Amino acid sequence: MTPRNNLEGCKDKSSYIIFDVDGTLYDKSRVYNKELGSIMDSHLFLRYATYFKLKSSGKKNLECTADQVISEYNEHICNKTLLDAIKHFPEDMVKEYLGLVKRNISNGNVFVNEFGASRDYLARILGNIDFRNILVEDQRLQETIHNLKNKKCALGILTNEVYSTIEKVFEVLGLEMKDFKLETGTEYPIACKETGVSKPDIESFRHLLELNHIKPENSTYIGDSISKDIKPSLEAGMLAVLVNYESEEPIMSCAEYKIINSIYELDNLF
Repeated sequence: MTPRNNLEGCKDKSSYIIFDVDGTLYDKSRVYNKELGSIMDSHLFLRYATYFKLKSSGKKNLECTADQVISEYNEHICNKTLLDAIKHFPEDMVKEYLGLVKRNISNGNVFVNEFGASRDYLARILGNIDFRNILVEDQRLQETIHNLKNKKCALGILTNEVYSTIEKVFEVLGLEMKDFKLETGTEYPIACKETGVSKPDIESFRHLLELNHIKPENSTYIGDSISKDIKPSLEAGMLAVLVNYESEEPIMSCAEYKIINSIYELDNLF
């Protein structure tokens, strides 16, 4: 990434704010229900279980495997045994899977490249997460979005998730899809898996900007991943903000992007 102090004066420069969802609009590691764990725990189970079944059984029927994994997930949620189930995945299999994630850049690409799955395969499986019992309504987030709108910022979404997942997440968090509407060239009001988004492909960012006639320097992308969010948005010429929930450090200035510890801190930037 080319060093640039790109958040200086962002209140005057950025008219469009585009968000990632998972890990950005909410902290996916936060536990609201101790018996069910976090969103990340659900992610881990669904990823590991899908990989383990495909790897061990040699099955070519990807959809049958997905149905089995989702059924097992729902059973664990019902019985409140999900966290125990995660602990029982073989360590060597987990290590192997994580190695493949590193090699393939993303979790979704593991299933595309190793098993010939469609690009939305894992996203559709993750869309079955029990958001209603694992997330809660977020009034502070609602206020943050309301304040950004009052400052005349146009809001949008660019995510690798499928549309149905975003609908479920928004319903639980108390957000409204109409507040994030940008042109995508499709029937969908947000840039999601169904619209051809494939982060960290820089073209996903450029395409959304071009469709909406947005100058890159007048837009900011908000995400939680350096590789999938920050790097490609900077390369597209946008401003960038990294949401880093895991850190308890105060806001840090950075040559390439701004780091904040909570989505609520956006009120201080715009």
